[in-house]
Amino acid sequence: MARIPGHLAGVKRALALESWVKRKRFRRAEYFTSIDSFRAAIAALPHRQGGEESDDDSLRLALAALVNRDGEFLDYVIEKGTYDITEPQRWQNACEALAATIINRYEKAVEAGEWQ
Repeated sequence: MARIPGHLAGVKRALALESWVKRKRFRRAEYFTSIDSFRAAIAALPHRQGGEESDDDSLRLALAALVNRDGEFLDYVIEKGTYDITEPQRWQNACEALAATIINRYEKAVEAGEWQ
């Protein structure tokens, strides 16, 4: 299971992101299909020798770019009011934390045979 990087764990807790991905309106099929596509694209690329980013990091960053466009998530973060996103890096951290949370949920669904 992909681990959430330490600098994002606090963001995940502050925004209660587990509850966000468990809600009924979570667009599971859209996000999970995107993860499948991103994984295939990442696997098709030649890997750099000694590269710093793992496939997990690349997947998290790719999914974070998609999360960045999710207006529902932005509304949620603003409404929640528990994490300041006035600086661009903090918004990026929120997107990456949600991406990591979605990836963990995806991996659990695959393990349980709920997603192939």
